Amino acid sequence: MLFEAENLEKYKDLSPAKADECVKKNPKSVDAFIVRSKLFALKGDFDLALADANKAIELSPQSSDAFYARGFVYDKKYRVDYDKSIKPLAMADYEKALKLNPKNGVALLEKTVLTRNEMGNGFQKLLPDFNLAMEYLTASGSIWHLARAYYERGSANGLAQKFDDAISDYTEALKLRPNYWSALVLRGTYHSIRTDKPNLDAAIADYSEYLKVKPSAYTFAVRAAIYERKGETAKAIADYRSALAIEPDNYNAKEGLARLAPANQSTATKQNPPTASTQKTAEQFAAEGRQHLAAKDYWNALESFTQCLLLAPNVAACHSFRGFAAGMLGDLPTAEEHFKDAIRLEPNQAAHYFIRGMMYSELGKKDEAIRDLRAALKLNPNYQQAKAALQKLGVQP
Repeated sequence: MLFEAENLEKYKDLSPAKADECVKKNPKSVDAFIVRSKLFALKGDFDLALADANKAIELSPQSSDAFYARGFVYDKKYRVDYDKSIKPLAMADYEKALKLNPKNGVALLEKTVLTRNEMGNGFQKLLPDFNLAMEYLTASGSIWHLARAYYERGSANGLAQKFDDAISDYTEALKLRPNYWSALVLRGTYHSIRTDKPNLDAAIADYSEYLKVKPSAYTFAVRAAIYERKGETAKAIADYRSALAIEPDNYNAKEGLARLAPANQSTATKQNPPTASTQKTAEQFAAEGRQHLAAKDYWNALESFTQCLLLAPNVAACHSFRGFAAGMLGDLPTAEEHFKDAIRLEPNQAAHYFIRGMMYSELGKKDEAIRDLRAALKLNPNYQQAKAALQKLGVQP
């Protein structure tokens, strides 16, 4: 099986020149074209990646790995371009790879992840597929991908609010890949955001480990917010200052210092608000989430809005968009709570009613959708999107 841990480690930093040399020396090697295809895909050179994947299929039409490789290229391009027409191509290649080799654990894993990211609800039904992929990956010794399977299953469990299971999966992923930084950060996030029994100390420990190797203003600001929740003001202030030392215009760090140490603010914290091109605000995370929503990638959208609210619990936009993502994933109670918070924070903002109305419309709840869309128009009579949405439902504005 290609793309196992040792293979990934060998070519993850491979230069295009070396990849070209490998292909020139082995012009009939399916593996050489597959490896270069993946290298191009990881670098965003999708046309070159597809050319190599197609060549691999031409050389070996019965190669499960070759079809998986092309599916991987389409999948990567889909996630970058948000072009809905690409997704079926990726899915078809994953399915072809599995038809040729039903125990291709990597293809099954990627197919399951792609399926989950497109589902509006009931995604936990995919857990058996995650489990089967993990069985195949364990048998083939694909440690790198097995770690990712734990990570992805953890994401599914977290979305279902099975926090203990999610944290357990992230822990297993880290045992297999100690430098799996996204698993470390998400484990910390779930430790901190769970409402039943948040473990703030465990969250801080995970973020602290991450900061040892990847210090960033964003992560310092997140850890500072957790220290604030614990009432450890001095540590929170220190982290906000560390964030500003890395990024002087970090909006959240400046706001944190203004809140916790107004008399001792540095000159930097008294500047005018940074421009949208330099600040890293909760609204930016909401914007990233909206991109995911446009692609119906509801899980990644939910993650973006989770980070938004972790940094700024009172940003209404984060509540609205996280509510929409949760609703599309079938968690209406969470969705409705977020919309209530958004409307409480900004009762005269028509957009919150519009977003909730669109969620209800997508879920087939016509009466609720009409109610909210009309509420949006009452607040903003010129809201053209709300008018169009009502007309689509067969109702005059």
